[in-house]
Amino acid sequence: MIQIRDDFVRAVQSVMERLKTDPSGAIDNEGIRTALLRQASSTPDNIACSEHVEYSVSPEKRLELKRTFGLKIVGKDALLSDIAYDLECEEVVDLLAARRPELSREEIEAALRVSTLLLSGLEIQMVSQDPVPIAGEGQTTMLGDAGKFAMEISPLDPSHRSMRVVNTYVGGRNISETDNTVYLPQFVTSLRRAAEALKRKMDYASFEPLFLHHHWMRPIDSSWRTKARCSAHVVSWTSARLPTAGSAF
Repeated sequence: MIQIRDDFVRAVQSVMERLKTDPSGAIDNEGIRTALLRQASSTPDNIACSEHVEYSVSPEKRLELKRTFGLKIVGKDALLSDIAYDLECEEVVDLLAARRPELSREEIEAALRVSTLLLSGLEIQMVSQDPVPIAGEGQTTMLGDAGKFAMEISPLDPSHRSMRVVNTYVGGRNISETDNTVYLPQFVTSLRRAAEALKRKMDYASFEPLFLHHHWMRPIDSSWRTKARCSAHVVSWTSARLPTAGSAF
């Protein structure tokens, strides 16, 4: 006999299909909770889980032309995929390595990555195609020092408002010369997540003066640690300053 326990996933996918045709329609979270308990049984921990999780919209703070629907914490702007991504850190890998010594760190990291991808796969991103104003339409902006680490953001192409050319420089070399066109909604989210991950691993707050202007005044240190800290700050700074559109929803 073959058993497939996919009630919960099917309920979420059903909601996703309805949202594709009617983004403003009601979301059957009660049906999702019922499916979760039907699949996993009504134990106290599963009941508590069902009470704290919902499928709803999570507004993107840094790029308002995008709305993301997904599994999230009830009443909070906290997508489960973001929480899973936060668990992809050294501290969690260390904990799991101690508990599961038969697994390598790479295998543990792979398991954590799949968890994030599975949750991300149950999300819908809706991007406005309306011609709303976008900051920085007519100029190229360089954030950081191309001699160390920097990102260069091209002017807006009115015919492709969700796309930009972004060049990344490391040590004076453009490392993205052959692959430098980005889809802004996804790119900004990736930058934010990368910045948050880097900030958990290092303390670069003491280098704040380096980023008060678009260009650094002088090199402080040529060590890789300093370059890494500065790189993290440029990533964080760039994600906050990429073109932002007014909300169309």
